[in-house]
Amino acid sequence: MSASCPRWPTAAAVLSLAVSAVVPQTVAAQNPRMDAHLVALLGAGSSAIDETPMVQPVLFTPPESVPSFSNAPDASEVPEAPEMADELASLLGPGARALAAERSNRMRDPFAVPRESDRPSVTAIPGYSRSFLAGLPKASGNAEWECLTEALYFEARGESVKGVFAVAEVILNRVDSPAFPGSVCGVVRQGTGRKYQCQFTFTCDGSPEVVHEPKAWTRVGKVARLMLDGAARVLTDGATHYHTKAVNPRWARRFDLTATIGVHRFYRMG
Repeated sequence: MSASCPRWPTAAAVLSLAVSAVVPQTVAAQNPRMDAHLVALLGAGSSAIDETPMVQPVLFTPPESVPSFSNAPDASEVPEAPEMADELASLLGPGARALAAERSNRMRDPFAVPRESDRPSVTAIPGYSRSFLAGLPKASGNAEWECLTEALYFEARGESVKGVFAVAEVILNRVDSPAFPGSVCGVVRQGTGRKYQCQFTFTCDGSPEVVHEPKAWTRVGKVARLMLDGAARVLTDGATHYHTKAVNPRWARRFDLTATIGVHRFYRMG
């Protein structure tokens, strides 16, 4: 018993169908000889199109939920970097203006290297006065803060506020110099172990290091905190040494005098 085999369209018929799915019906209507051209190009087998029923192609219509980009902002509507900086600064405070400007510039050009003028600068001290320090919260910190506070208390607590900052500058300048230990405690405690053979006299004069003036300790502790947090060093021009006016050490003849503040003279090692 034989079964009838379904008639499959030829390859030419399938190709012709694909072409007809792409070509709009209006174009086909305006070109009645298009079928004849297709037969001539694809061969006689393409006539099977007229004889074999085929499923009409269904055109895909995108759903209405697909987002449209027709309302995307124009490039001219994107805020400029200064406008973005002003908006961020209004949210984060005036101290964030420089950082906001840099960030907004980076958004426009992520590979740009920030200019030196765009980088945040170190903190400037608004005024070297006791009233300024009195308005600050009580300071605290780690061992580095303890060492710097101790040095400022025993070396400069009787000085003006500017004089205390100046001594702090010397200590931190030494930390940054390869000629001295690389930590605050290392700089403050540097010495030979013998009496009066040290860099800071209070560490080797034989007297006990006892704090008798808590208010002075609190005051110089605030200075230590500010300096360790990056306050600008603008008083001593990079000085690494100082002495009181009551003495005249030999090393002072070899170094450059950079400042005189209160009872101290400051020098920079050449």
